[in-house]
Amino acid sequence: MLAILGVILVFLVLWDTFETIVIPKLVERRFRLSTLYYRSVWRAWHFLIDRLPDGGAKSAALMSFGAFSIIFLFIVWATALVFGYSLVHMGLGDLGTGVTFARYIYFSGETFFTLGYGDMVAVSDIGRFVCIAEVGTGFGFLALVISYVPILYQAFSKREHFIMKMDSRFGSVPAAGEALRRFGGEGAMRSMSAFLKDAEHWSAEQLEGYLSYPILAYYRSQHESQSWLAAMTAVLDLCSLVMAGADAVEEWERDLLFQAKATFAMARHVVVDLSYVFDDPPAEHRPSRMTPQECVRLAQRIEVAFGGVRNDFDVRLDEYRGMYEPFLIGLARDLHIVLPSWTAPEGAEDNWQLAAWDGQAHF
Repeated sequence: MLAILGVILVFLVLWDTFETIVIPKLVERRFRLSTLYYRSVWRAWHFLIDRLPDGGAKSAALMSFGAFSIIFLFIVWATALVFGYSLVHMGLGDLGTGVTFARYIYFSGETFFTLGYGDMVAVSDIGRFVCIAEVGTGFGFLALVISYVPILYQAFSKREHFIMKMDSRFGSVPAAGEALRRFGGEGAMRSMSAFLKDAEHWSAEQLEGYLSYPILAYYRSQHESQSWLAAMTAVLDLCSLVMAGADAVEEWERDLLFQAKATFAMARHVVVDLSYVFDDPPAEHRPSRMTPQECVRLAQRIEVAFGGVRNDFDVRLDEYRGMYEPFLIGLARDLHIVLPSWTAPEGAEDNWQLAAWDGQAHF
């Protein structure tokens, strides 16, 4: 009976490891070891973070969760595999009679990590075959772990590259109104289409990355004022402004409007799917992210950028906002991320204008 339980436990852990690391798609089965692990660990971490005062300790706790959680997940998997194989060895009586379970766990761990001390060996033929299987499992498990971490950091690096590029267009605290002011003020609205095309490609990469490796969403950006969710919010906000306010009279305006719709669709796809992955339903009563004064300023910037603004700008903008803001608010609450405002504060400086010594929260 013990051997059967051990085989079942080993199979469940290996299958969960295979689904998490090898299969390049989201596994929708809810009852998984890694899913239960992340739900319980994040709730405990969330409980701790909620009771920390704002400052360095809270930021450090948020930034460290992604890396710590994946390391502890590897430890949980390895411990479960060692425990499962120890049950198999004990059920088969591989070490003879009168051997304690603690000795079986030691023997299993020594075999799994291929220490090769030789102080204990299996006495039965079937036990020796089980040892060979456990050694092979250990080698394969360690190889998967070693290959998994670089994949995560490559995906993280690609994500952050675009966020850094947004700095000069949206501001270091990304705001769609600020991007509209900078593009429109410099007479560079024609180039916004190319930028939104890059944003569409970036959003598609995020969708593929988060569905394959949801843990990536917990990795925070290098700068305190930046995050992938804030960047996604700013992109959606900018697309909403273009779609709600542009008359699309000239050819370049029609091209921009088409690209804004395409980018909006892809970015919204990301936040909706992630809300499902993290089980964060859209906020039913969403607090307004826009003040009446901001709405007036945004309409003025639309008028400068396009030479006019639609009469139903307010209504159309509210309609587009309702398509994604509830999902963003649900994700932001769960992930402890502050969503950006629509316009940047007066006199706000970008990160490139500051040195790390100019503020405690630079990184």
